[in-house]
Amino acid sequence: MDTAKKYELCEEYIRYGARVTTARLVSAITSTKAVMMYRNIHGTGSETGRDPQRWANYLNKAQINGPMQKFLMCYWKVAGESLLEELDHEAVLEAYKVYTGVYLHDTHKIGLTVAWSAARAIAQKEPGAEVKFCPDCGRVFMHGKRILKVCPICIRAKEVLKVIKH
Repeated sequence: MDTAKKYELCEEYIRYGARVTTARLVSAITSTKAVMMYRNIHGTGSETGRDPQRWANYLNKAQINGPMQKFLMCYWKVAGESLLEELDHEAVLEAYKVYTGVYLHDTHKIGLTVAWSAARAIAQKEPGAEVKFCPDCGRVFMHGKRILKVCPICIRAKEVLKVIKH
């Protein structure tokens, strides 16, 4: 990738909310230049804290599960089966743009850093980042510590139906 393309990719990741660390990893530009770019775009420093790491634990958070599943559907439509084998930074960004456009009014959304970290975990075949298709609804989903037979959205829908029936 040429230098201009690297800067363009870093800038787009930052504009869509990725942390400096993520934008730097994606574009392979220096940390100093990524920090300066972030400050120029947002007028402040990047948020601190660790990027998402262990997906088996992370996906058990209810506020992440549904939005992650929605992002994965967008990512699958953009990248296809190649997402299982390789991490394409541009495909992740394109899928994230689709995700934020389609689910614009959702209360809970994942950030680009979380989406990219999930894509990386899938491509690197990290434990807890296995991708499956739900036999009930056909959606693609990742499962964490629990081996799920259906997606978390369908599990929740079945739980709600049980409550309504009683």
